[in-house]
Amino acid sequence: MLKGEIAEEKDQMLAVKDVPGWKKTIDGAECLLTKSIQGDTIDVSFNVNASVPPLDLDNPDAENQDICAEPDFMVTVTKTSSSQTLTFDCYFPEPSGAEEGEPDNIFSIRSVTVYKDEMKDSTYSMETEHMDENLYGNLLTYLQERGVDNQFADDLIELATSVENQQYVKSLESLHDFVSCH
Repeated sequence: MLKGEIAEEKDQMLAVKDVPGWKKTIDGAECLLTKSIQGDTIDVSFNVNASVPPLDLDNPDAENQDICAEPDFMVTVTKTSSSQTLTFDCYFPEPSGAEEGEPDNIFSIRSVTVYKDEMKDSTYSMETEHMDENLYGNLLTYLQERGVDNQFADDLIELATSVENQQYVKSLESLHDFVSCH
C-alpha cells in the first residue's frame, strides 16, 4: 500500500521554486525567506507542518480542490540603525471575503510586536483584532513597501505547498522503511 502511495505522490511531486527577490533557506519543514531593502533586513519564517487546511467535504468538487499549504508566518524587520526588532505574526484567513473596511489581502496580521534583543514570554504583542482600521491598513502598507504583499503571499503559498509535498513524500518513504524493517 505504501509503495503505491509513494509512487503516486512522486508522480505528482512539485518542484521547489525560488521566491523572486528573496533568499531561500529550507531545513526540513522550516523555511526562511530573507531580503534587504532600504536599510532593513526582512525575514519571513514559516513551518509547513499542519499547514494544509482540510478539504471542504460539503463541496461537491472536494476531490478536485487543489491542496495548498497556507502556513502561518512571521515577518521580522530589523534595522541597522536600531536595536529594536519589529515582528508581524501573519496568517491566511478562511476565504470568506474581506471584512468591511479591511483591504483585500489574502493574508492578515494577527499581532505586532516591537522588542529589543529577543522576544520573551513577557514581551507585549499588540493584537490586531480590535485595532483601529487605519492603523491596521498602515501596517499592511508598511509590509507591502518591504515586499510582503499579495504577490509575495501567493509565492509563499506556492513554496510552502511544494516543500510540504516533498516533506510528505520523504515521510512516506521513512514510514515505509520503518514498517518494512524486521
